Amino acid sequence: MLLLLAAAILQGPDSQFPIELGNRWVYATSLGTELTLEVTRAEAKADGPARFDLETRGLRLDEAWPGAVTEHVTVSEKGVQSHGRSRSRSWTKAMSAYGGSEGYWLLPRPLEAGARWPLKLEIYASAGGRLGSVSTSTTARCLGAEQVALDGRWVDTLRVTWTWEEEGLSATSDAWYQAGTGPVQGRMRLATRERTRELTWTLKAFESDPTRELFECPECGARQRSDRKCHEADLKPFRTPLGGEILERIRDLGADSAEARDRAERRLREIGAPARGALRRAAEGADPEARARAMRLLER
Repeated sequence: MLLLLAAAILQGPDSQFPIELGNRWVYATSLGTELTLEVTRAEAKADGPARFDLETRGLRLDEAWPGAVTEHVTVSEKGVQSHGRSRSRSWTKAMSAYGGSEGYWLLPRPLEAGARWPLKLEIYASAGGRLGSVSTSTTARCLGAEQVALDGRWVDTLRVTWTWEEEGLSATSDAWYQAGTGPVQGRMRLATRERTRELTWTLKAFESDPTRELFECPECGARQRSDRKCHEADLKPFRTPLGGEILERIRDLGADSAEARDRAERRLREIGAPARGALRRAAEGADPEARARAMRLLER
């Protein structure tokens, strides 16, 4: 799978791939398809690092590749570790397949030029009319800072790469990460004795909207995007404190008091990117004052 698309999951202002439940990255590919990466589940642990599920959908470089795969990861100050991937939400199955709970590093923190780390791979390919996968390992490297073109402008990124070759099958991957956004561009090349396939992808949209309704399990405290049962318990609707504040400030954009409207606009400007989803909806709303202020904030 595109491991380096689901890597670098770090928090903080220097994050090369900011992670928060509900964050979603959508990419246009050279195959004319759409590739999506989404944080679908989060679980805080009192005795260890937080757990997250990252689901990749639409990655089909070869007919052997599965349509959707979930990467189970933990995030700490040292970086991000994978504890396996599966087509289900089962941590137990993933850890069993990957040899226990220790996991392996996907990306270290801080990410800087010259950094090298071992990386496990699962290469999907078809050869001789047969479909299959190869579990192997290689070394990932950060090549350093590079500028790439995105939406008609140049953005600063860090480039991460890996290569692998074995018995007539080879794979290479490059990904460019923008601080605060995550991977903005990438390419993969998969070659067998019979043919070579290549995929490039470019970011279309990064959606970070904490006002989305989430669901929380009363048994374990895990939070997720869908209302699927967890521990056979009915999930409770949940919204983050920041999401609740954004919605309150959006309502205040149309308040009777000019002072309240100004205060709400200032606060939404301070919040920045996480408020843009709610602002876009407000810009299409019925209240003319809230609509005008939301449009002004979106233009900044």
